[in-house]
Amino acid sequence: MQKKTVGLAAASLVLGILIYVVAGQLVQHLGTVTGDGIAAIVFGIPAIICGHLAKSKIKRNPAQLKGGGMAITGLVLGYLAVVGTLGLAIDIRLEHGNNETSRKICVTNLRAINNAKWQWEFDSGKPKGSLVKQSDLTIYFKDGVVPTCPKGGSYSYNPTGVDPECSIHGKLKVE
Repeated sequence: MQKKTVGLAAASLVLGILIYVVAGQLVQHLGTVTGDGIAAIVFGIPAIICGHLAKSKIKRNPAQLKGGGMAITGLVLGYLAVVGTLGLAIDIRLEHGNNETSRKICVTNLRAINNAKWQWEFDSGKPKGSLVKQSDLTIYFKDGVVPTCPKGGSYSYNPTGVDPECSIHGKLKVE
């Protein structure tokens, strides 16, 4: 008697392949994260479920059923898509958090620079609108080190009375 292929194994394989075919199309229209995420959920999770059900059926009746290779391939493709999408989502969330943290640090630095500019203007008796250089401000910071942008941007100190700005985070209201 010839072994019968478990339909769920074939379904798992087809769904696993569809993840990547459909994701490629969705990415073109919706963008990487959205396209991959939709494909992973719509096809990846069912590929995983079908693969596990097929493996279970084959395990219960190995003499009459086949398709373990298809089930495993569908499982692998499904898990790769789902875990990859979750990893990408976590990475994007962490990067967003890092960007927000960097922006907050930058604002704090710009406030400190602005305060040092006011102090320099007062101490030197310079009028509002005077040009200020980084070297003018070093005495107002610990160890003479003026803060820098955490993302590697450069600060424009601007004349007194004008807020400093960052080449990455832009001109930020710091008062």
